[in-house]
Amino acid sequence: MTLRAAIDNIGNRRYWMYQYANYIAPGDPRTVSLNAKIDF
Repeated sequence: MTLRAAIDNIGNRRYWMYQYANYIAPGDPRTVSLNAKIDF
């Protein structure tokens, strides 16, 4: 069994990220993801 957890933007800070050309967008909010894998 494998368990994984990840947190992006743990401080929940607001920021801008550059996409392509001259386009900017707000950064992603805090995100939590969990994953479980069971091998038989």
